[in-house]
Amino acid sequence: MNEHQEQVVVVNWARENEYRFPALKWLHSSLNGIVIPASPKVKAKIINYMKAEGMKRGVPDLCLVAARKGFNGFYWETKLKNGEQRPDQKRFQEHCDAENYFYGLGAGAACIETLEWYLGKDHK
Repeated sequence: MNEHQEQVVVVNWARENEYRFPALKWLHSSLNGIVIPASPKVKAKIINYMKAEGMKRGVPDLCLVAARKGFNGFYWETKLKNGEQRPDQKRFQEHCDAENYFYGLGAGAACIETLEWYLGKDHK
């Protein structure tokens, strides 16, 4: 599976498990990794439009607005086994650490396991 497919697995799992963890209702994507099937000129125009609305490089793929486990919220960067963070992603992770946000990194199964831990009963 590629990163897109991994992330789709997580989002589908989250939708199916909102009854267990109501906070999953607020799991959302930054759409930073979206593939834009267009000519270079059109692609540049779309990217500039998205940047004008606040899209930023380095922001993780998934965000959950839910304070748990002593963290202010949850971010997840979807990466395959050999995937490496770009420098802007590492800077965002450092910012999350400084601001007390959980930051995770890995494939879909790891994200699901981590979300179950993060949203588990012993959240306070």
